[in-house]
Parts: sequence; C-alpha cells; structure tokens
Amino acid sequence: MNMKKLTLILSAIALLPSLAWVNVASNKELVDLECYQEKGRFYYRGIWNKGKGGQTLKRYESPEAFEADAEAMSGQGYALRDIALKEQDDAVEVVAVYDKNGETSTLVRINSWDEFESDWQGKQKEGLQIQDFDFYTLFGEEVYYGIYRKMDKKSEYFATASWTEMSEEIESRGKKKYCLMDVDRAMVDGSWHYVAFFNETEKELEYKAFKVTGNDAVERQAGANAKKGVILVESDGFIQGNAVAHLTVYVKQPQPNALFAAEEWEEFEKKFMEFN
Repeated sequence: MNMKKLTLILSAIALLPSLAWVNVASNKELVDLECYQEKGRFYYRGIWNKGKGGQTLKRYESPEAFEADAEAMSGQGYALRDIALKEQDDAVEVVAVYDKNGETSTLVRINSWDEFESDWQGKQKEGLQIQDFDFYTLFGEEVYYGIYRKMDKKSEYFATASWTEMSEEIESRGKKKYCLMDVDRAMVDGSWHYVAFFNETEKELEYKAFKVTGNDAVERQAGANAKKGVILVESDGFIQGNAVAHLTVYVKQPQPNALFAAEEWEEFEKKFMEFN
C-alpha cells in the first residue's frame, strides 16, 4: 500500500464518531464492556485488544434473561468474558461478550458484599479466579456479580473509598507482578467503594490509572497514549454527584488496540462484528 493511500485511510478513521484510536487489522477481542450515561443519554463502550476474534455479543432486557442464557451458553462451550449493566430507574439491561475457546465460566449472583467476599474466598480454594466483577441496585436490592474462570494463579482484591488510593494501588500491584482483572464501583459496608481484583502474572506491568470527566476526554487520552505504546485496558463511567466520571486504566504494552462508543446498540453491534 502506498503512503498516500494509507494517509487517506487513517484520515478517514480519524473522522469516525466516537472512535478514539484503532489499528485497522481485524481479529480483535473485546476485553472490556461498559454502559454509561452522559448528558441524559446512554452509551455502549468497548475496548478491543489484539486477539483471535470469534466472540459472541448479546444484549438482554433483564438480569434474569441474562442469567438463564449465560448458563445455556456455558453448556455450549461459550465462556463469559465481560458484562456491562445499563441501569435505569425501573430496569437493568445486561450486555455480555462470550469467548468460544473450550473453557467454561462460572457466574455467581449474590446480594451482600460480605457473602460475596466469603464466596470469593471459597472460589480461590477451587482454583477459580475472577474474570469480571459488577454491581447494581434495583428497587432496593443490591446485586453483586462475579464471573470466574479456572486459573492457576494467586488472586487478591483491594477496596477503598478513595480513587487516589485505588490508582496508587493499581500502579503498585503492577510493579509487584499482579495483573488487573477488573475495577468497578460497589457498595461495601454501606458506602461506595472502588473494588479491584488482581491475579499474579509473570512480569512487572506498568499501569497508570486516571479519573476524567466526559467520554471525549477518555477518547483524547486513549488516542494520545496509544501512540506511545500505552494501551487502554479498563474503563468505567458513572454519575458522581451532578457530573459524570470516567475511570481509565492504561498499561505499557504496545499492540493493536481500539476504543469505540455509540449511543445506538445497532451501531455498537456493527462495530463489534467489523472487529470480530
């Protein structure tokens, strides 16, 4: 491909809406899903890294529909990779991405943090480690989701009400050869906390974690970091007071990476199919 044609392609990519940075190669894996609300509108957002593709993306109108189908999908050899929750006043929609790789996943739904923590400890003894953690409230009910896979790794978690403490912990854990599996917000002992899960890994990881305002800021930040070989691996958007806050976590690990957000499900699904 000549340089002029490549420049035209990259210019066209830069003009796409809600697309921070993307390597044009196909066969990516969706590694992080998020639903967030900004300026009264709901959005779907995904982070893709280099992979084999072959994933399945689904949307469910309720947690009950999701749980029933997740069990059926597991029986067919599909392992849950990640889920996202679109929370409204009277309903919760679930979006899920599955890997078709012969592995199995275990989904747990628990209604208190103490019980979740106890179950998590029991799962460690079974050799099951968290792949994804999520939390929602609906009509006064608190729901903690854990997605587990069989992993021969030591796992730990950290919870704090301070994002500064959490960002420092993420960076520190990377230096101690721990990989961040997931970070989210949840009610712990009656107040909002940031909760992160880590697995042992073979090498040190250089993490940087931030809190920014607005998805536009996330996209600018992701695009600038990608050019430096620092890729976005986790994102989370939530309402904090009267404003929206976005948590972002980056790791120094040069590889193809993409970030895409869309208000319409059909648009997000189309991008998923293009990358997959």
